[in-house]
Amino acid sequence: MNKNSTVIDFAPESVPMRRTTWFIYLSAYVILLAFVGDNALNGDEGIMAEGIRLTSGGIDIFSPQCWWQPDDRSLLWFCRLRMLPALIFGSSELICRLFSILASIGVLWCTMSLTGDFFNRRSGACAAWMLIGSYGFIYWGRFAGNFMTLAFWVLFTTLCLRNACDRFWWRTVIFTLIFSGTMWWGMNYLLFLPGIWLITWSDGYGVLLRKQWFFAVIAAAVIAIAAGCWLVGFAGVPWAEYPARFFRQFKASFLESCHIAIWPGTGGAGNFYRSPVNFLRLLLPWTLPALAAAAGMIRKWKELSYDHRRLLAGTLFMLICTGIFPGRRWQYQLSLLPFFIMICAGVTAECVGVDSWSRLADRIMWWSFCVLGSLAVAVIVTWPLWQMIFGFSPPLWIMFGMPVLGLASLAFLVFDTGGGSAVERVSGMNGPWSGYILSGVCLMTACFVVGVSSLDRYRSGRPFWKHCGVLVRHLPAHEVIYFGSFPDAKQLYYLELPTPCPIVSDPGELAAILPQIHSGEALLMIKRADIEAVSAALDNAGWSMEHRKPLAVEAGAINFYNDEFADDSKFIICRIRRGSDR
Repeated sequence: MNKNSTVIDFAPESVPMRRTTWFIYLSAYVILLAFVGDNALNGDEGIMAEGIRLTSGGIDIFSPQCWWQPDDRSLLWFCRLRMLPALIFGSSELICRLFSILASIGVLWCTMSLTGDFFNRRSGACAAWMLIGSYGFIYWGRFAGNFMTLAFWVLFTTLCLRNACDRFWWRTVIFTLIFSGTMWWGMNYLLFLPGIWLITWSDGYGVLLRKQWFFAVIAAAVIAIAAGCWLVGFAGVPWAEYPARFFRQFKASFLESCHIAIWPGTGGAGNFYRSPVNFLRLLLPWTLPALAAAAGMIRKWKELSYDHRRLLAGTLFMLICTGIFPGRRWQYQLSLLPFFIMICAGVTAECVGVDSWSRLADRIMWWSFCVLGSLAVAVIVTWPLWQMIFGFSPPLWIMFGMPVLGLASLAFLVFDTGGGSAVERVSGMNGPWSGYILSGVCLMTACFVVGVSSLDRYRSGRPFWKHCGVLVRHLPAHEVIYFGSFPDAKQLYYLELPTPCPIVSDPGELAAILPQIHSGEALLMIKRADIEAVSAALDNAGWSMEHRKPLAVEAGAINFYNDEFADDSKFIICRIRRGSDR
């Protein structure tokens, strides 16, 4: 039902389905929160986590310590807001990912609302389940970054514009979303704005440009700038520094994103239109039905309603806009995912009249999930093979969790017996394909929640850097030396150093800082491949390195050769001393 229409829809499928809605949100929370605090941070997550740790420790966000690289390319403005839970509960993997989880729930709510508006409530439930079971939602919703926050901003802007009212405060909210999104995400947000306007355009849309719209714009600009000032931490700063700091924030957030989006200086023209191809990964496992639905709607363009035409045209327009620049990162296309899910859900729930290609795609997906569900159930019989082939015991969650979810996926396929079936009553979906959609949700959960999280314990980075943090925490900063390239933000986060340690990139720089160590002893973090070069430089400077007795060794994830020095890219931490005694 279109909320801008004066026609009231009393169809049964438009009635709110409270039990189904609660079940959808409960499933989303379980998928997003299960094991999310057990997974170690990866490289990109470390950027956000280190910024949260430093800002929650009282360090100004404009301090050089808050930059994960020596240049000015990544202002972590959102850390100012993300640090609030860290001040209460402490910094951890769960806290760092908390805002992405909340933003994912917001994206789910906006997707259900918009789909119900364009089609009906049953299609909204279908879109919700397809979104929950998508790779973009499961993986990036459990990721410590701003990508899902940007997606929520885009979806919430669309929802507000779709329901625009002739009220001053409503216009202020809309323009605040637009101004703040442009200021904080720059080109990454602006590329979606033309498609949003196309999707939400209606006869009543002129309310934004009626009387007093100018005052709403001014109020929205003041709110957006004030929020930006608070997020970058202007408290206690002299008034004279406000313009310079605000411009630095604007430059880092808007101008830098424009530069990266248009021409980053790397990759060149070979990256053109690579983003639409990468976007297909975000749609998994619904890539085939989504493409079939979009193609079917294009084929029957003249038979579509005015609402459905604008939804399809705006979605395709956003896809073109976000893929036209060579510097796009495919994670920023998460904002596109819900719109394609809406189209796919509308066609799958038979609300559009496109059935030729869509039915074939759904049938292929049904049989594919039958095969994948059977393989998930058969995982338990591979128990003896793990020790034989990989040399370690399998995680119990994989051995028992994946077969259970595999059985659940097969059960949804078997008991989906048509209209009024138990599967449809539980899920809230309407159509012959409810079972395979829930089956896909189970299989994606088995893969990315149970499987990935269970295998994460074999990653050696987190325990090694935490142990290093215990060793160096009580030492003066100049007595802890990091040798090599600039350290990964993830490594700095787990080290939890109160002040930055010296970072040297070659043996010459290492020899230059040794006279500053008056105690005659220090700890050195070094890759195994650099041991010989550093040992020679230390000998020339009259120092020695105890690399044969390291204090900590980063082991490989799976040690096939039982050789702790087999991987030269791994780190060790050892003691260096003035003198030749080893």
